[in-house]
Amino acid sequence: MKNVDLTRQKGFTILELVVVIAILGIFALISLSMVQMTSTTFQQVQANTIASWDVRTALRLLREDVKQIKPSYIDASATFGASGNKLVFTTVNAQQISWRKTTGGQLQRRVNSGNWLPVLTNLQSSPFIFLDKNLNVTAQTNNLVYIDVLLNVTQNGQQITVQDRFYVRN
Repeated sequence: MKNVDLTRQKGFTILELVVVIAILGIFALISLSMVQMTSTTFQQVQANTIASWDVRTALRLLREDVKQIKPSYIDASATFGASGNKLVFTTVNAQQISWRKTTGGQLQRRVNSGNWLPVLTNLQSSPFIFLDKNLNVTAQTNNLVYIDVLLNVTQNGQQITVQDRFYVRN
């Protein structure tokens, strides 16, 4: 028979097990917090990237339209002003292109007498500033040389601003 030493027991005490479980719980909590932070950051970056992409796409479309303007075809309607919410012109292809900012903050585009199509949402300010050759604000069609476009959009608590200047006269 073997001699068994009863004074020396093998294994862990309850206190040791509780300490190990507590330490593992702390590590799990830290890991979970890091995963949640990473996920939240990813979602914010993704939303900002999409919003920035939308603004740049709208600006690109507007730039392509403005390239087609004949200076004598700028509409000098009452909505065409020093800082405007509307721009209407006829292209070299005889299409009437209209851009407007709605009271709800949408930037919309229309070709001829078709439907107004939303291009951008959450627009915070008037998008168009009309300038003469000296970069002074003008409301007169015959003095129009530049159009400043300011797209100031708020999405997901972030403000995205893109500005560009288009030369109208050839």
